Amino acid sequence: MTENTDAAAGVAALAICESLLLALGDQKLLSVKGLADLLHDAMAAHSNGDPRTHSQAVHAEAVAIIERIMASAKAA
Repeated sequence: MTENTDAAAGVAALAICESLLLALGDQKLLSVKGLADLLHDAMAAHSNGDPRTHSQAVHAEAVAIIERIMASAKAA
């Protein structure tokens, strides 16, 4: 895969996951607290990210993306 293909795959996966999480919340299959807990767990995993898996900058950007998802979930 090329760098653009890898980036596009990541963007597509993120969009799908974000849409699924919002849909689960909209359908009351995942409570607001459950969604918040899930996103906080994901943030914690990247806040303490293993430098052997990704650089600290990548982990920090992942946290920022998750924070944006949390904000859009609160706005929905």
